[in-house]
Amino acid sequence: MTNKTQLVTLEDITKMPAATAVDALRSKESVQPIIDRVRREATSEVLDVNQKKDRERMGSLGRSVSTSKTTLIKAIKAAISDMEAKVKDVKATCKYAEEELNQIRDEVLAPRKAWEEEQARIKKAREEEMLGRIDNIREMGNPNNAGDLSALKEMANALEAMPITKEHFEEFLGDALAARDDALKSINNAIITQVEEEARNKALKEQELTIAINNIKLKPTEAFSKNSYEIQAMMSELDTMLTSISEDKFGERTQEAESAAAQAKHQLQMLFNSKRQQEAEESAKVEQEQQSRATVTQEAQAATQTVAQPQNVAPAMQKATDLAPSAKQQIDNGMVSISMREYRHLQQCEAELDALKAHGVDNWSGYDDAMASLNDRAA
Repeated sequence: MTNKTQLVTLEDITKMPAATAVDALRSKESVQPIIDRVRREATSEVLDVNQKKDRERMGSLGRSVSTSKTTLIKAIKAAISDMEAKVKDVKATCKYAEEELNQIRDEVLAPRKAWEEEQARIKKAREEEMLGRIDNIREMGNPNNAGDLSALKEMANALEAMPITKEHFEEFLGDALAARDDALKSINNAIITQVEEEARNKALKEQELTIAINNIKLKPTEAFSKNSYEIQAMMSELDTMLTSISEDKFGERTQEAESAAAQAKHQLQMLFNSKRQQEAEESAKVEQEQQSRATVTQEAQAATQTVAQPQNVAPAMQKATDLAPSAKQQIDNGMVSISMREYRHLQQCEAELDALKAHGVDNWSGYDDAMASLNDRAA
């Protein structure tokens, strides 16, 4: 065992100049001998931990190791402290040089950078302008912007005539051609839809006009069962209808509608004249029959009141019988006796029927129903 309290002396290190100490302590190998010596001196003694003095010795040796460590570390830090200050100055110089040279470089590259930025701006503006033109082509394909069929056709022609070439669109040529194709497809679909819609509307309008004209033609058929006053009202209604016929309503079929109205009015006029004559004759006939019945009644009453003169009854009864001949006797004889007025009335009715047939009354709707009704009454 040794009584030394200082394991090693580091005077040679602490006395070295900073530059020498830095060179001497640049590697682990340079301090390894000192560390090995401290280890040997600290561990060379055999101590009994059960002995107080040995425990105290252990403490003393530990403190000696710590002292050696402190001395060595302090010597190393002292050696490099001056170097650290110099390194700091060198770093500051390095930073300054870097900043100055960067500034010189930026000044040299500034014109090129500005040119590149301007070219990028021009390229972006050009791309935006090209894409805007392509968007305009697509927008031309929006049928809502065109309106009617004529405008749609003009838009389709404008799209087809639009020059889309490499010269106009350069690298965007494919996009421009695709946009025009899409726009044309959309416009053509809209044209087809409008053509079909106009055809449907035209057919519907034509059907409505046909119905309206047929209704005018059928007006006379409604008058067969009416009296002269009702027919006259229908004629007034037809006059009003005739004044309302215009090209705005009937278009190319205006003349057809006017002709149908004029023909219907003529037929109503014929029916009106016939009805007036028939009604007058029927009225005269009824009046004559009423007078005859009144005469017969008066004579019969006179005969019943004069019982003493029964011979007066026979002439009155005979006169009543003469005024109403038996229809059966007339049919059995193959002849029917009518008045001249009734005969003329039948001739007028036959003439009217011939006129109606000549103007196509047998083609009117309701003609067959009228004939069937007439046959039913005859049966």
